[in-house]
Amino acid sequence: MPENTLPAFERALDLRVDGIEMDLHLSGDGQVLVSHDPRPLPGKCRLSTGPLPGEPPCWGELELSTIQDNYIADCQFELGPAERPKTLYTGRIAPLVMKNVPSVFVPPTLEQVFALLAAYGQLGAEQALYLRSIRIFLEIKRAPFYDALWLGPHAERFERCVASAIERSSFCKNVVVLSFVPRALQTIGQCNRTIRTALLTAHTPVNLLADMQHLNSQLWCPYYQSIDRSAVEIAQAAGLQVIPWTVNDTKEMAVLTEWRVNGLVTDVPDLLQALDCKKVKKSPPTSPGT
Repeated sequence: MPENTLPAFERALDLRVDGIEMDLHLSGDGQVLVSHDPRPLPGKCRLSTGPLPGEPPCWGELELSTIQDNYIADCQFELGPAERPKTLYTGRIAPLVMKNVPSVFVPPTLEQVFALLAAYGQLGAEQALYLRSIRIFLEIKRAPFYDALWLGPHAERFERCVASAIERSSFCKNVVVLSFVPRALQTIGQCNRTIRTALLTAHTPVNLLADMQHLNSQLWCPYYQSIDRSAVEIAQAAGLQVIPWTVNDTKEMAVLTEWRVNGLVTDVPDLLQALDCKKVKKSPPTSPGT
């Protein structure tokens, strides 16, 4: 599925994943936009009238209406022509949420994602129960040297806009805000201390435990190739949960689950679910009461 689109999130819900993760930017009029990249990229996104121009503008330069009227993120650059499905799954709920825009695959706002989740929970009692426990991971995409260019005129209000959208939803208790930028997490805490936060890292910090205590956060999300079993054990002994990203190889998944990490971020949850099923089948039977 094309990443960071409502059909992708709905497909993940259909798989009954434990959580969904998305990346946040800002539009030029201060709307919280769901997109991994600061601008539309060829191979991921196209114009409704044809291919992207050579140098497309950043989302922060465009108002939300312009983005959703003109940019369609239904491309899958990582897939070859033979691997691309002839017809993309659009979901049942996503088309209803996005009924006022040209395509269900336009970059959605965070509020539209929350609307999808709320509507999914109304499909039945089982879905409602499932939605109560799901975790919603929101990554604030700040890059200090590029904030003014990428995020537009409302860059300083980014965290406040995110916190406000979370508070207006019915999922505040389910949300975890992530960032590589500690200042972003600190600002979220100042906006609303009940919103949980997580530190993203590409390399294991020298003073991880002190950094986490300073941020008042109990969740660490490291790049999976930057850690070893010892790092996981030390962090967990200090009361931290460890959820590495982004693990798409089943052999790596098996190693990390053996290390007893608290979760895994993956683009292929169906492979992880299949791996878990195999482990259950191979486990020896337990005696009654165990």
